[in-house]
Amino acid sequence: MSIDDDPVQPPNTARFLFLNPRASEFFVDWETIAHDAVAILRAEAGRDPHDRRLSDLIGELATRSEEFRVRWAAHNVKFHRTGVKRCGSRAADYFPRPARYRTRCWRSAPNWGG
Repeated sequence: MSIDDDPVQPPNTARFLFLNPRASEFFVDWETIAHDAVAILRAEAGRDPHDRRLSDLIGELATRSEEFRVRWAAHNVKFHRTGVKRCGSRAADYFPRPARYRTRCWRSAPNWGG
């Protein structure tokens, strides 16, 4: 089981989190990751409200996932810069250590510091 197994391509973490019933087994901190994913999507939707692919993704998640709808209704926003995602025992074969990530903010991006 992995995000790459999703029949809808390209792979998408938010779709995997909310539409794959085994995602909560994959990520140790599923609640935190799910909360952050929705807050990041909301920030992106505010930055570019006319992004058709993003609107379609949000619509798909809102119609198919109660977990997503509840979090989306909270109106939380997060600017995604760094973090750690810990995978559970099933994913340990693929990711033996927590996955660390860092996002860069470019000065040319509107309304983003950097």
